[in-house]
Amino acid sequence: MKTRLQRRHGRSVCGYPARALALALLLAALSTRADAGFTCTGWLSAVPVPGITCTNSSGQVFLKGNSHVLRLLSDDARVAGRLVAWMDAAYQPDGTAIFSGPAYAEAGTWDASGTNFTPSGGVWTISYNGVTQLDGSSKYSMTGYGMGANIEGLRLTIGGTWPSTTSSPMDSASRANPLHPWTVSAGQTIEARVDVIALSQTARSAGLAFWSSPAYHVLFGRTYIALAKEQKKNLAYFSAARASIKDTNVVLSLALTPVGKNVVLVGKVLDKDNGALIAQVIATDTPASDPTLSASQLAELTGGRVWQGLTADPVGPPHTSGSTQLIHVAQESNVAPVTAFATFDNLELRTYEVPQVAIQPPCGCPGPTPA
Repeated sequence: MKTRLQRRHGRSVCGYPARALALALLLAALSTRADAGFTCTGWLSAVPVPGITCTNSSGQVFLKGNSHVLRLLSDDARVAGRLVAWMDAAYQPDGTAIFSGPAYAEAGTWDASGTNFTPSGGVWTISYNGVTQLDGSSKYSMTGYGMGANIEGLRLTIGGTWPSTTSSPMDSASRANPLHPWTVSAGQTIEARVDVIALSQTARSAGLAFWSSPAYHVLFGRTYIALAKEQKKNLAYFSAARASIKDTNVVLSLALTPVGKNVVLVGKVLDKDNGALIAQVIATDTPASDPTLSASQLAELTGGRVWQGLTADPVGPPHTSGSTQLIHVAQESNVAPVTAFATFDNLELRTYEVPQVAIQPPCGCPGPTPA
């Protein structure tokens, strides 16, 4: 079974009154036609469900269940259309707030009056979160994936700007996800694949993960590939290997196979042009606390910094299901500020049946039970 996922991701800074309910879009992405960005702005069209608000004794205001409709205008027809968003928000007495929720956007066109909408057949599914600041502006990030019509084929660029130097891998990464649940059973292998079209010169690595709690990661840079396990925003590195890996047109793969009470992890980088294997790393996650690399060992194998924030492998059963896949880009600069990005395409999820194997002894007596 193979599932194709296409997504978009963006960050925005928009001016709003402190209690604005509408979510407007300012997206940055790459199309398959050319490495050119596009922008999209949203105008509040309707608020069919105002939601419920309550205030506590400290003056904090909580909004639950708000729903609003936006008219989206863009220079790219694949993101213009009608967006319906649901919002939960929590406001402080000074007007600052945090907010989040799901949304979906129908690609299409509006008439000149902004009253009548004609869908073109494509739908974006989005998850967003953000903050409202003291000056009334809002900053937020969003991730999503598209289905149908002319929105197929969008490449995803993930980027970040770090205003100060960082000391841990988690503080140095920017990530996105398509919110697609996954599960793997005994006798199966599940594999996630994504094309890495390009890494910026300031990007240290690109990565792919099966998210649960904890999460399994494969990541690669120009000189290494590594497997890690994320637990409460800390990383335990199972293994890493030196390799010479190009930073354009490769396929990054992470496969999980349950074996008894364990899960075998296989990370690969393949050449997108000819399918050749460039680098591979393998590890096994067991219910025990498995051996992991120290910060100095990781730095020696990857040629990078000695990170803080590394952790031991937690005790507990390996994970065989979760809520999504993650893709991410990281930087490793000792100089700030720094901006880094990576361009991804064709995120796929595949499930394979693992064949059962038995050996018949020469004597013709019963062979061993298949594993």
